[in-house]
Amino acid sequence: MTVCNSFNPMSWNESAWKRRCCVARRLAPSLTEQEAEFLLKINSGVVPDTIRTRCAELTTKAQQETLTKAERKELESLVDEIELLNAECIDYLAQLAQLRQQPLDKLMAKLEIQPLSYE
Repeated sequence: MTVCNSFNPMSWNESAWKRRCCVARRLAPSLTEQEAEFLLKINSGVVPDTIRTRCAELTTKAQQETLTKAERKELESLVDEIELLNAECIDYLAQLAQLRQQPLDKLMAKLEIQPLSYE
């Protein structure tokens, strides 16, 4: 795995999770059990602040070319974990969009979920 300089570990944070919870609460009275299950799975995929913060620290060191071998291994592991959580979340979003018979981008907008930015 290559650590990309444009990787943005701060893309999904707890404030985004809180926003999604607020949106979910507004929608809650009209949710089916299956929709609620998908929303819970989507929200459970939020990357914890501690992981994002450490990843950001290590990414900065990588950009400065000051990482030790152990730190590089740690960064690669963290990036893998974040990518897995994000992939699972996108999968659940896609399943929910299919269940609701609406495009993924429309569902994400309704849930106030922003696409990941790699800028």
